[in-house]
Amino acid sequence: MTGQLPSMLETLTAAEHDPDRLVLLTGGTVVTMDPALGTLERADVLLRGDRIAEVGPGLSVADAIVVDVSGSIVAPGFVDTHRHAWQAQMRHPRRTRVDEPALR
Repeated sequence: MTGQLPSMLETLTAAEHDPDRLVLLTGGTVVTMDPALGTLERADVLLRGDRIAEVGPGLSVADAIVVDVSGSIVAPGFVDTHRHAWQAQMRHPRRTRVDEPALR
């Protein structure tokens, strides 16, 4: 994968302003907010321009730029997940595992 990274970045960057650009993220663990879908262990996410077009296992699109994201978590629709993940822990800073009597 490392040898393919520069060419993949060049391909994605060259097409970044195309509103119809198709990018297919394949093989990742997809965390959705859709109760009907839930978390999909090995699934794909199709992007058209800057929008999510489809989510599901085994998607296939002939003209898409395919990015293998196996071993990664894909969270379509989440914005800035790295920041919000730690902020959730700060909502109740006094409620930690060490506050529980059984862990003292």
